[in-house]
Amino acid sequence: MLWEKIRMGKTPKADKDAAVHELYGLVKGHASKLIYSHDTSRVIECLVATEREGIINNLFNELTPEIVRMSKNVYSKFFVKKMLKNGTKEQRDLIINAFRGHASTLLRIKHAAEVLEYAYNDFANAHQRFNIITEFYGKEFILFRVCTGKSFMQNC
Repeated sequence: MLWEKIRMGKTPKADKDAAVHELYGLVKGHASKLIYSHDTSRVIECLVATEREGIINNLFNELTPEIVRMSKNVYSKFFVKKMLKNGTKEQRDLIINAFRGHASTLLRIKHAAEVLEYAYNDFANAHQRFNIITEFYGKEFILFRVCTGKSFMQNC
């Protein structure tokens, strides 16, 4: 019922604010379990759509360790995409950097490939794109790669 109160446009602002805080109180601490199911992931997306900075930041911080796993899921991928679109630059960088080391496996999964492509095409800077692409070059290239983003041959 709380979710319906928040979603409805006819709900008065005071009632909507109270419902948002009550719903967040119920979700807080359990978001990592709720994000993977169809109905409850929509509830978390609804909380993000309310655009309350404190709630969004707390949900993001709670779900940060689950970014790669959420990208692979049918329902939770929408939260990751929403945070890429509406999150701060630091949050976007954190999401894109979480894909490092997982890009080749993410690309094999339909839902994760969609999230990775969205992040790569719309939000990644040149260095982050380079990090994603180099995972497909092979193990030798990765071993000789230096943290600056240049290959071994370019540094010599």
